[in-house]
Amino acid sequence: MLELALLSVPIMLIAALIISVSMRYRLEMTKLEAGRESRALAELRQQIEQMRETGTQYDLALEQTLQRLESKIEQLEERIAQLEQQQTTQQLR
Repeated sequence: MLELALLSVPIMLIAALIISVSMRYRLEMTKLEAGRESRALAELRQQIEQMRETGTQYDLALEQTLQRLESKIEQLEERIAQLEQQQTTQQLR
C-alpha cells in the first residue's frame, strides 16, 4: 500500500504539471486571439471613420455644387425676365 502511495505522488505531480502547461498554453492562445480581434476591431473602426470622412466630404461637395447650380438658375431667370421685359417694351413701341 505504501508503494502505491509513493508511486501515486510523482504521477500526480506530473499530471499537475501537464495540466498547468496546458492551461498556460490555452491562456496565451486566448490572449493572442483577443489581441488579433482587438486589432481587427481597431482596423474596422478606422475604416468606418474614413468612410464617414469621405461621406462628409462628398456631402459638402454636393452642397457646394447645388448652391452653384441655384445661383446659375437665378441668373438665368433674371436674364430671361430682362429679355421678356425688353420684348414687351419693344412690342409696345
